[in-house]
Amino acid sequence: MKVIVSMKARARVYHKRGCIYADRIQYGNRLEMRERDAEEAGYGRCRFCEGLWGSVRCMQRRPDPRGGSPWTEWQGWADQGVELTYDRWSDTLYARTSRGFWKIYYREGIGNLLYHANHCSLTDETEQLKRGAFHRQSDVKAEPSVSKLLLYIRRHDIAMEIVDTDYRQLPRSTRRQRKYYRNAERRVQRAQKRRVNDLFSMLDRGETCWMPIT
Repeated sequence: MKVIVSMKARARVYHKRGCIYADRIQYGNRLEMRERDAEEAGYGRCRFCEGLWGSVRCMQRRPDPRGGSPWTEWQGWADQGVELTYDRWSDTLYARTSRGFWKIYYREGIGNLLYHANHCSLTDETEQLKRGAFHRQSDVKAEPSVSKLLLYIRRHDIAMEIVDTDYRQLPRSTRRQRKYYRNAERRVQRAQKRRVNDLFSMLDRGETCWMPIT
């Protein structure tokens, strides 16, 4: 993740994009570098934008990265179908979409971790979903950037929409995409097998029913 430092400030502090103190740095003194490089150079975290709460505050100030929009990044995600709720008491960011319910939790020394709700229904209240069981999204590593995790959630939804129509349209360029393709293929095959078994069971019972087999 890229951070911002002031080359002339006495306080050796680095800031995330959207931080109120980063905005005060004059353009000529402004330098961007990787967070790891900033820490190795002796810069410390800004108290305003550090941690998950700091990322949320920056998102609520930072302009929508899509450009040409008066909305902040926080509002921009809502436009894309990702409803965000931050719980200050537990320091957890929740993301609800039409496909699932997620939470992002910051662990010191590791980064932001992504979790997915085991069960999610469109009729469930958000507070009810918060109390439900979650599992760690194992294919997503700890990530310093909350925006990248939200982008993963959005892409996950898009992939699920493709699976609903024809999983064979899923991209297979990267190793992760090929793995997801194989998982989707197996899920579709298992569903087809269950439908066939259900059909034979109904015939064995002497029942008549029209069931589409795809």
